[in-house]
Amino acid sequence: MARVHAAGKFVIAPRMPVEDPTGRVVGYVQDVRQSGSGVVNSVVVESSNRTATLPAADFAGSGDVLVTGMSKGQIKQAAKQQQEAPEAGTNQ
Repeated sequence: MARVHAAGKFVIAPRMPVEDPTGRVVGYVQDVRQSGSGVVNSVVVESSNRTATLPAADFAGSGDVLVTGMSKGQIKQAAKQQQEAPEAGTNQ
């Protein structure tokens, strides 16, 4: 579960819901990418059977969910672009 440490840090956990600003669930946390010092750099979000790696700065913690300004469609589009990017690189 997500929780706020005494120092004010928000803990992100797999399967945590990701909501848009209206409170609709747009995906779920699949993984968290951290630096060596434990700072979260990016969050892997699953939305409609697609996964997108998004910058941690795109999220805010609220209660036990993450909030993003992205819609479900935008997350799916980011996932599609990320999936296609390696293929484009191999064709060059």
